Amino acid sequence: MATSTAQLAVAGNSARRASPWIVAPATDLSLIVAAPALVWCGLMLGQFVWTPAQITSFALIWAIGHHLPGLMRAYGDRGLFQRFRLRFIIAPFVVLCVGLYSTWTQSSAIPLAVGFWGLWHYLMQTYGFLRIYDSKARSVSRMTCALDQAMCLTWFAGAAILTNNGLFSDLNLFYKAGGPLISPSVITASQTATMILLVVVTALFLGHTLWQTWRGDPPSPLKLALMATTFGYYWYCLASVSNLLVAYALFELFHDAQYLTIVWAFNVKRGEKDAGAGGFTRFLFRRRGALVACYLALILGYGLLNYGTRELLAGPLQRILLGVFLASTILHYYYDGFIWKLRETDTRRTLGLAEGAGDSQSTRRHWLTWSLATVPICGLIWLAVRETQHPEFGLDKHDALVASLPNSVFAHHNRGIALAAAGQLDAAEAAQRRALQLNPYYADIHYDLGTVHVRRGETDAARSEFQRTLKLDPLHVEANYNLGVLLLGQGRHREALPFLETAARLRPRKPEMHNNLGSALVMSGRNKEAIVAFRRALELNAGSAETHNNLAQAIAAVNDPNGALFHYRQAAALQPDSATTRFNLGVFLELQNRLDEAIAEYRESLRIDPKSGVVWNNLGVALAKQHQLEQAIDAFSKAVALAPQHASARENLERATSMLNQTPQKGVN
Repeated sequence: MATSTAQLAVAGNSARRASPWIVAPATDLSLIVAAPALVWCGLMLGQFVWTPAQITSFALIWAIGHHLPGLMRAYGDRGLFQRFRLRFIIAPFVVLCVGLYSTWTQSSAIPLAVGFWGLWHYLMQTYGFLRIYDSKARSVSRMTCALDQAMCLTWFAGAAILTNNGLFSDLNLFYKAGGPLISPSVITASQTATMILLVVVTALFLGHTLWQTWRGDPPSPLKLALMATTFGYYWYCLASVSNLLVAYALFELFHDAQYLTIVWAFNVKRGEKDAGAGGFTRFLFRRRGALVACYLALILGYGLLNYGTRELLAGPLQRILLGVFLASTILHYYYDGFIWKLRETDTRRTLGLAEGAGDSQSTRRHWLTWSLATVPICGLIWLAVRETQHPEFGLDKHDALVASLPNSVFAHHNRGIALAAAGQLDAAEAAQRRALQLNPYYADIHYDLGTVHVRRGETDAARSEFQRTLKLDPLHVEANYNLGVLLLGQGRHREALPFLETAARLRPRKPEMHNNLGSALVMSGRNKEAIVAFRRALELNAGSAETHNNLAQAIAAVNDPNGALFHYRQAAALQPDSATTRFNLGVFLELQNRLDEAIAEYRESLRIDPKSGVVWNNLGVALAKQHQLEQAIDAFSKAVALAPQHASARENLERATSMLNQTPQKGVN
């Protein structure tokens, strides 16, 4: 919500003491002032059940969903729509083009701009609550308004600039958007200036508050409490939470709880007092528990549409819909900048506030604001152009981040990932170990260090790092999966099973998770369960020849030769130029005594890879079974030449030669 520096006072009879609450004591304290405590407790407990990615997905559902109430008011409130009709009609088309451009080009410039607008949105919502509480306490001087706004600006900006996590997030996205490298000295100077400004503004605010109290005109204690919880919580999220995804979720859910509470309370009062609110508003926003549930269900449903788009769709359709939801975010920020202003007469009246600048100023201020916004808009266009010219995020940018933020865990961690991708494994390990010195409890660092050891072939060291990852985060999907695959490769399939099962449960839409789980189940003799896993993998990726082959082996083990043959043939059809796939099909056909077909598959495999001693040996066996001894001897001879250590091939060659010379023998195998 947004507000202005206009003077506000409590409406009604001045002799009657106004309530200091926006809604009611329990609601204000639990959902507005002290909401951080509830959100923090809920998500800390949730970490034992959900992964950081799942927590972020949960927060993102509400983050997108809470756009809906603003859209409801914009298009469901007749009076408001009539007043701002031009904006409500034109803005969606303009913003939709921006959203589609961003998702279609995978732009980082627009998300960077949206992120800064989101920061402004957060601080202006906080400022709005501060002014409402102070207005109810009749603390409405212009100096108070100015200092409240300055406190919001400096404390929110300070968290983004002075914390390693906050500044890393902004710089990282800036460089991804093609922004030029910034000198560490410039960043240090900016941080120093920000710190000085924050101290000065806070000192002025505290001095003014003491002066107000001494004069007998103290600010609202609820305002002071809200400032403490909001500023402290925002700094905590950026400075102390080791996972940026969880940090985002922690603050976003607090912001959403505040927003949904005030919007419900506002619309209920507006629906009761103003027929111009519109039929939809008057119907939905009534003091009934079922309608509260309906309100939350609509918001949840809107957020789930975005979640489903991300999880269930792919390709152009997904990009288009994600562009629509990005447009929804921008519209939310834009509309909230004027539809909830305390400067507006209707808004003040509904909230029980009075006095202040007239409505006539609103349009002029709106266009003045957008005139000033041409500067950041031009900067955004400049970045978008640069991004097309400098699309790569090279090591030079990672080095710049480390130089500017030497104590940032994320700067060293991301640099280590980039170094590993570039094949500089020693440097990657050094970067990850530096990150561990800064935060030894960040699970992702141990995981990425483990992947470095995997690439070096250091399996014991890799297993140790993956185990450390899971000790810190038992639901780490990639660590569970890679540890399971590592153990599976070592033949320790029973040890691998629980890790692969966890990975498949946490990431159920990844076919490779189910495929490797099926392999571990086959090795453990649990073929029926393996078949279920392989079939699930094929539901997600029907074009995987490897999975068809694995499923065929599992089906064959439960005595279903026709089903097995179908999937062996599917694998061969999907990979007609795979020597291994052709060989596997040939082996199965030979076991079914379909020798002509088996020989054809062996020959096709050898056409692709003529240097496989194993295939030449199997071809020889199949030929010998058909009494084509001369051809069998030729095949065995090639097998021995290619694989001198292949004992079975030598024995088969001797036996086939004996058979040809009519010497008693035991047969070939």
